[in-house]
Amino acid sequence: MYGAECTTCGESSGATDGESLPAEVWALKHTDSHPAHRTFRAIITSFWRVSPAEGNPHRALEAS
Repeated sequence: MYGAECTTCGESSGATDGESLPAEVWALKHTDSHPAHRTFRAIITSFWRVSPAEGNPHRALEAS
């Protein structure tokens, strides 16, 4: 997930799934509307899914 946040005012692009272009375009449009707002924080969130290894007692719980 990708997003951008203006470091001047805190306004955010919101999150988009799978591609950064919408956040980048939002930042450009935000600067166009607010010329003094030129720095942004890139917010990138990724998710992991882990499974217990074979022999781990929690693996049986996952199968249920």
